[in-house]
Amino acid sequence: MTVTSNSTNFKSLYPSINDQHLNDLTSALCDFKVKLPKILEPKIRTIVKEFLEFKKSSFSDFEPSVLNCLDFHYSNEKLKIIEANTNASGYMLTNLLLGDNFEESSLLYEKTLYESFLKIFKTKNPEPLYIIDDSPEDEKMYPEFLMYKDFFIRQGLTEVKILKTKDLKLQKSFVYNRDTDFYFDKHPQIKKAIDEGNLFFSTTPKSYNQLASKTNDLVDKNLSPFPNLEKAFLNSKSFNTDFWATRKNYFFKPKEMFGGKGVYSGKSISRKKFETLGDNYLVQESHPPGKVMFQDEEWKFDIRAFFSEGDVQKIAARVYQGQLTNFSKTGGGFASIDWV
Repeated sequence: MTVTSNSTNFKSLYPSINDQHLNDLTSALCDFKVKLPKILEPKIRTIVKEFLEFKKSSFSDFEPSVLNCLDFHYSNEKLKIIEANTNASGYMLTNLLLGDNFEESSLLYEKTLYESFLKIFKTKNPEPLYIIDDSPEDEKMYPEFLMYKDFFIRQGLTEVKILKTKDLKLQKSFVYNRDTDFYFDKHPQIKKAIDEGNLFFSTTPKSYNQLASKTNDLVDKNLSPFPNLEKAFLNSKSFNTDFWATRKNYFFKPKEMFGGKGVYSGKSISRKKFETLGDNYLVQESHPPGKVMFQDEEWKFDIRAFFSEGDVQKIAARVYQGQLTNFSKTGGGFASIDWV
């Protein structure tokens, strides 16, 4: 996708983004909009609200976080949750899809997001503020990190830095966490500092476990309050000869994963690989992604609903080819939704 970006407006909002960063960002954007029935939008918002209410009622010490998402497949006139995530990417990036309303809409989305950060951090002045990841500059979405840095500075913060997780100092500070070492197994000193109230994080290990982990008790209960998730996850102890016979109906996912890593489709998994999965894997009923045609090419899509401590803040589509939403095919990426 080519974004001239109303360049002046874009660069005034995000001065850290140079032309190469802009090229990297727009390569993760789709060339067309995804048309979906208007009735789906309120339905998605209701499901997210019920999901949050269920989580809050299930944990006496529920800990909210910003920039979570539920991902959906919509096909055969059915809407199914396929994943819950924290640290979700794309919220800031998709501002680039706003076209003529870019500046006004960007600032509106940002205002809502910043209010969420302040509620999570329980302060009106979250300084110093750090954006962390294992190796930020090596991340495909590093330019989005820069957008967040500029966003925080525009809110009046003066000490905002992007750091490697290992370089984070264990002193009072506020952290927007993009590291996918969700429990900080590689950095136990950080987890200790969070637990002791010396670091203020979103997302914390606790909030990840409560909102997105596939290993807690709510998974074993199949999240029964949600028809969309009914029988979504099965106990891996059901791996047996009979289950192998129905494998094509399922996806196999690691208990702790992100970005589709380590996921196997039952349609293509070998018997040898299947027999190695064991208790490290969970099983999800397969529900196909939606499909859309553009310029005589067929594309798959899913729907990402971003939410923080409250209601849905943004809904976008992710368009791709192949098994996973890795945006490896030119022309795919995050897309606007045209509700019709």
